[in-house]
Amino acid sequence: MAKLIAGAAPHRDDDDVRQPLEDGRRVIETPSSEGVVAPQEAPVVAPAVSLNPFADLASLNLGANYTTDGNCVKRKLLTMPMGSPDKKQFFRAIREETDFIARVYERPVPGDLKPTVYFVAPSLQDDASLARVLKMVKLVRCVYHDTHALFLWPISIGQRDNAWSRTALDIASAATDGYVRCVPDGRNGYAIELPEDPLGEPTWPELTRSEWFDLAFKGRVIDSFDHEALRELRGGL
Repeated sequence: MAKLIAGAAPHRDDDDVRQPLEDGRRVIETPSSEGVVAPQEAPVVAPAVSLNPFADLASLNLGANYTTDGNCVKRKLLTMPMGSPDKKQFFRAIREETDFIARVYERPVPGDLKPTVYFVAPSLQDDASLARVLKMVKLVRCVYHDTHALFLWPISIGQRDNAWSRTALDIASAATDGYVRCVPDGRNGYAIELPEDPLGEPTWPELTRSEWFDLAFKGRVIDSFDHEALRELRGGL
């Protein structure tokens, strides 16, 4: 008797006997001259394939921390913005053990409303020719809530009677305890806004204070009187 898969046998007699296989297929036994039982599988229908290569986006997305050679890739900062906080974003400030006070030079940039801030080395700060252009600031390390972007806030401390400086220092102090928003308030300086609900604690990056400053002042450190910014200030080439 030869065994054939149902639907695949070219001939079938009334005496054929159908027997089920273990996988549920039916087998028909028919007489065979060789007396060999030969199973034949039924044709397999291939599943339908989508013509859209992006039908399964989850399997295509590499994600924020994608891999190249099997190792997880971490984002490394190459620079960092410096300036007052964005009035539309809540931010936090790092509570420092000691304040960092520095003198900076705000170099005007043609076409830009804001000057470029340069860090001035202490060895140059006593020069009389620079005294009138340098500004004393407190450098505050901050991070935004929504974007998690880092920035360095230089707050002027040379004039305590200045409303902008005084309110900025107050807001920076409050930002060490919780998220705040810093909003300009005309002659009153800055106003502080608080979120309706607590926004939790930020995840601070693994950066030292020196690394933070290096990113913020990238290429903008005046440590010599031959620096191009000072030559420009003196009218030199």
